[in-house]
Amino acid sequence: MTTWIAMGLVALLFVGPLVWRTWRDHLEERALSLQADLQAAVNHALGGESLVAVRVKPGAQSDMGTVEVFVPSGWESELEDVWPVMLSHIPAGYVLVFRPSPVAAPGALKRAA
Repeated sequence: MTTWIAMGLVALLFVGPLVWRTWRDHLEERALSLQADLQAAVNHALGGESLVAVRVKPGAQSDMGTVEVFVPSGWESELEDVWPVMLSHIPAGYVLVFRPSPVAAPGALKRAA
């Protein structure tokens, strides 16, 4: 009987991390799929590619997560066209967060380009 318990514990040491990693991969895959859908919806709403970026972080469960929308400083007016579209595409249980990028001046964007 002790042998079976020891074998079960050893098997759990190998199988447990594999099951956990499979579950996390599933959550990350779902988050990336949602991120692609949201970015496409934002691009469509704004009439093409823009400086508005979307990132989705998976939560601890399949119906939880965080949707972050990044815009350059000074371009916050773009959010007026974007947020209604975002709300219609985000599933229940996700949190929507708008974040300005840390770039302080529009001149810094010109120097980077």
